[in-house]
Amino acid sequence: METTAYRKKLEEYISLIEKIRRLASVRMDEEPGAEVYSARLKKDYEEIAVLGSRCREILADALEPVLLSDGAPDAQIRELLQEFCGQLLDPPSGQELDIVLLYEISDRLVREFRQAGDHDRLVQQLNMHLSVCYANVNRTSRLTVDRGLSARYRDAGLAAAEELTGYVKDKSRFLLLGEEARKYAMNGTRFYSALWDTWFSAPDTNERRFQALKDALALMEDPFYREEVRDYNWERYRIRCLEHMGQLTERGNRWGFTKEQCAEICGYQDRLWELWQRDPGTVEKHVSRGHLFLLRDRNAYFAGRISKKTYADRLFALYDNHVNDAYDMYAVQMNLLLPAELFSCLKGERLAARTEADIRGICESVTDYILRSVNNDAFNYLQEYLMSFLEEFLEIPGLVSYRECVLQSISALHPPTMLHLVQTAKIARCLCGHLLRTAPERFIGVSGCRDADEVTRQADRILADIYYGGLLHDVGKLCMIDTIFVYGRALFDSEREIIRLHPLMGAAMLEAHSSTRRYAAMARGHHLWYDGSGGYPAGGSTREEPDRPLIDILSVADALDAGTDPVGRSYRDPEEMTLDQMITELNGRAGTQYAPDVVALLAVPAVRRDLDWLMGEGRESNYRDAWIRLREMLDKGKDKEDGSGGI
Repeated sequence: METTAYRKKLEEYISLIEKIRRLASVRMDEEPGAEVYSARLKKDYEEIAVLGSRCREILADALEPVLLSDGAPDAQIRELLQEFCGQLLDPPSGQELDIVLLYEISDRLVREFRQAGDHDRLVQQLNMHLSVCYANVNRTSRLTVDRGLSARYRDAGLAAAEELTGYVKDKSRFLLLGEEARKYAMNGTRFYSALWDTWFSAPDTNERRFQALKDALALMEDPFYREEVRDYNWERYRIRCLEHMGQLTERGNRWGFTKEQCAEICGYQDRLWELWQRDPGTVEKHVSRGHLFLLRDRNAYFAGRISKKTYADRLFALYDNHVNDAYDMYAVQMNLLLPAELFSCLKGERLAARTEADIRGICESVTDYILRSVNNDAFNYLQEYLMSFLEEFLEIPGLVSYRECVLQSISALHPPTMLHLVQTAKIARCLCGHLLRTAPERFIGVSGCRDADEVTRQADRILADIYYGGLLHDVGKLCMIDTIFVYGRALFDSEREIIRLHPLMGAAMLEAHSSTRRYAAMARGHHLWYDGSGGYPAGGSTREEPDRPLIDILSVADALDAGTDPVGRSYRDPEEMTLDQMITELNGRAGTQYAPDVVALLAVPAVRRDLDWLMGEGRESNYRDAWIRLREMLDKGKDKEDGSGGI
């Protein structure tokens, strides 16, 4: 393919996936009303399907032949692909795009430039590969039920870092590089320690991470590098090295740096603080003022310089003065990571009534911020720091509910998933109600019921349980919305592996809080087959599971909605089935994938009438309700800003 045409195809792909991301995000900057919102949501996803089809054509024509070929692409194609990597990594929107595809291309280019002996291009690509691996580490390490996913990208990034820093440490090799390549090499020396910044505690790597940053900081004191990279921004390099050191204790020092190490980190934060006091303008070009204060106070606490009470008071004060209408990385940190640090500090403490009210207000503000941020190019940061917030969430029974927080977060981040949850919950409650009336003995063991009479007495409670189980069965997808957003191409195997982890991830999230613990088994088991011969996760639940009757119902309800949903998903054929087609499919799998008595309900006239309504007018009402819910969330946030609402 001629290079100009090739470049145009790659540029078109960038444009298409940026448009897909915008269409897949909530747009609350208009006032269309519930009816228009419903129609627009469907229209947007119809357009996504068309755009996605074009993306797949481009991939098949321009990228797959290169990625799947054993032969080396020519120099011009390599350069165009490197340019394409840069556009995916730093697009006009400011947020990385399609980072799994980006990894595959970048990994290939590293090998090609190495084989070609092109030092400058190789160093540029290695520097890029570090960022690509880090983005994928962030994406996969949220899946805390599987460490292997992020380890792949971490190890690939560390290998790239070792090769990159080899150019720096060997001064004769460093001199082989052109001016720009030397800058790329210097950038890598301070950045690669972030590859250990996963969700998993790994104290054995703490010293390596810290030492890497100390080594990077020492490089700028060597006159050789100052001389050979003369127009490099050394002040920025120094500030970012010190900032990265301060970030080592992030998320409540989850990685377990010792008090002695924290004291040493504090010493470096003192240097950063001194730089800010001397020249705040220069420092704040690279680190926000709020983040600077957070680094200082958090490290002072873990080093034992200030008490827990002083630290908590400072975090509250910092949050009270933060800016909630900005959407860059530091703004997202202050709106989501700062509350996570505060909640981590307060866990296990006896809370005063005023503090509980403040926590409730923070949780409401976080939900409002998420809703206003999703279409402001902050999506990747939102994904990372929302999971920090949820991991440290401080539930207060009767006042602050984890259940409501995760449901509101799903509503804000991905309305189609929330619509699926609501519809599944309603279908499951419908099927459960019919089965409770006709076969109460099926539910013996659920909620501790010892016989059919007790099941009948507890029917309302069982119906409530199946309804909320339906609402929460896919909550694990909160950790992988960026994977669900991949509408422009077929998923890679690694992405399918991520999606298949959502039952385990959801169960882990739900088990951590009193308001959701009851529903963990349903989240864990809803994709496991009735006869245990298939599905996922392996060993997710058994026939002896007390809630297995609810799981059986939920599995059928989930399939009914997913198969007939007019808003397609990235990981299945977007063409929905009719209800009759879906029922035929379920009948064909009764006794293996689905419980036969639950599938048999679909032939009962009263059940079918309910399903016809739920799939028709009922589904339409869900769209209207979704708009109303989102507007209420946004209006509540505006009221708080205006001083007319609040606690």
